[in-house]
Amino acid sequence: MSSEQHYDVVIIGAGILGSGIAQACALQGWSTLVLEKAAEPATGASSKSSKLIHGGLRYLESLQFKLVYTCLRERRLLCALAPRLVRLKQFSLPVYKSSSRSVVWVALGLFLYWALAGFRRDAGFSVCLFRAARRKAETLGLKTEGLRALFFYYDAQADDRALTKAVLKSAQKLNAQVRFSEQIKAVTKLKHGFRLNLQSGSSVITRSLVNAAGPWVQDVHALLNLTTQELPVSLVKGSHLLINENKCKAYYYLEAPQDKRPFFVLPWKGKLLLGTTESLSATADVSCTSDERLYLLGAHNYYFPNSQVLEKDVVASFSGVRVLPINRGASNTNHTLNSRSRDSFLWVDSDLAGYWAVCGGKLTEYRAIAELILPEIAASLKKGSRLKSTRRLLID
Repeated sequence: MSSEQHYDVVIIGAGILGSGIAQACALQGWSTLVLEKAAEPATGASSKSSKLIHGGLRYLESLQFKLVYTCLRERRLLCALAPRLVRLKQFSLPVYKSSSRSVVWVALGLFLYWALAGFRRDAGFSVCLFRAARRKAETLGLKTEGLRALFFYYDAQADDRALTKAVLKSAQKLNAQVRFSEQIKAVTKLKHGFRLNLQSGSSVITRSLVNAAGPWVQDVHALLNLTTQELPVSLVKGSHLLINENKCKAYYYLEAPQDKRPFFVLPWKGKLLLGTTESLSATADVSCTSDERLYLLGAHNYYFPNSQVLEKDVVASFSGVRVLPINRGASNTNHTLNSRSRDSFLWVDSDLAGYWAVCGGKLTEYRAIAELILPEIAASLKKGSRLKSTRRLLID
């Protein structure tokens, strides 16, 4: 008799996407296993984000309306489902004479943001203009020279690592199994599923296989020995700094003076969080460089002349790698990354039924991505079409 364990679904990766998919699959009653090479969940990009559950205001300019709508909906849901971990905050967005976007353009963007959120009270915005804006900026310690307007709007902040752990815990309560410190040695395609040989010496058989390995998605994909090309994705690195003393009086969405790309200045657990940078990466193992540190410190000090932070004030830095779809027919260099799609990318192959590679997406939309793949898995398992939703499943 074979000692191999059989599952309906095996998910590779215990980041926020893998945890969310495991939760959704386990809720259907499907036998579910999560394999994670690290000793705990959320050791990759899922714990190295900007700690935000947000709609993605800047993605409106690249016409990613569906993504923004989905993320605003998910933000509202997560504030209700995980109130201990996801909390709404008011953000300040200043517009200067030197800003790349005019006051009218920002106002239009925030109005559209509000509209996509359903004109809810907790998604509205307000603005102070000229002299009133400068008076308010002075109380915040914000640069006043050239200030034309100061907008206020809402997004949410979250403990990304704690959220991932809570979602995975929810999946386990629904009978999903999780194996940590477990790597895949080989994958064999069977007539009705896959055999995964593990480095621990054991093996498992699954009818469906979901590759949610984040920046290691390409490595796992290569184990299938497909004749098709690599996944059409690239790795994008983002770095953050944690400053020892929290001199920040509010949450800020700012525009880096060096290259005009957005970055955040946020209170975080009694300290100050600056981020993020954005650059192409050739590897999933990254760290914050001295140039990135100087970039973030310089951007902060430009806006807060009376609250300068120096390198000696940096108590920690962290870098994460996101997987983004490659823009076909477009340049994929650092200066074009800001306009790259942040939507999820689901790779499927008609010759490899039962396997999916999930790439991209944002922390905010993990639940929506999980529900997007559910019908695909159900069809593969030949399960019924009446699927249960996680939209009312509390997370604590």
